[in-house]
Parts: sequence; structure tokens; C-alpha cells
Amino acid sequence: MFDVACSPSIEFVSTSFFPTGDDKGGLLTGNLTIRGTTRPVTLNVTFNGHTVNPLTKQETLGFSADGHFSRSQFGLTTRGIPPSATTFTSRFKRSFLRRSDFF
Repeated sequence: MFDVACSPSIEFVSTSFFPTGDDKGGLLTGNLTIRGTTRPVTLNVTFNGHTVNPLTKQETLGFSADGHFSRSQFGLTTRGIPPSATTFTSRFKRSFLRRSDFF
């Protein structure tokens, strides 16, 4: 379905962020590219916290995000997957370090 041999990466480029009002998350809109096809998508983002990494002593921010996408919009085939499974869900968690030369 994803054909990682020919298209080994998936790219998301954000275009806007709208806070949801709870100070812990929001909606992150951007362009998702899978197998050379780019479509606008929206991710639900949650701020998981802020801390100083005990090993690197760098400030670290944690986020998680999830979104639901139509396989057909990205040209993903249903080979071996029941036709009723027309969407896929992406969930991920990321940590970001503060660069000392950036702030």
C-alpha cells in the first residue's frame, strides 16, 4: 500500500495552527505528501509538557498528534485490505529541543 521501496518517506509541512482554547492543544493544518501526492490535512495536536532533559540539560517540549485520512486521496491501493477500510489513522509523538543559538 505505501510502497516504501519507491517512496520511502512521508512529509508533512504545516501551514497554520489554531489553538482549541484549553492551552494544551489545537488544530495543525498543513500539506501531507505520500507517494508523491500532496493533500491538505488537519491534525489534532496535544501539548504533552515541558522539561529539561536530564542527560542533555536542554529544554524539551513534547507533543502528540493524530489525524484520519482517506487512502484514495493519496492513491493508496486496497491490495489485501478489505474495501470497507477506506481510511487510515496516523498517530505520532515528538519531542523538540531548544537550540541555544535560536533564542
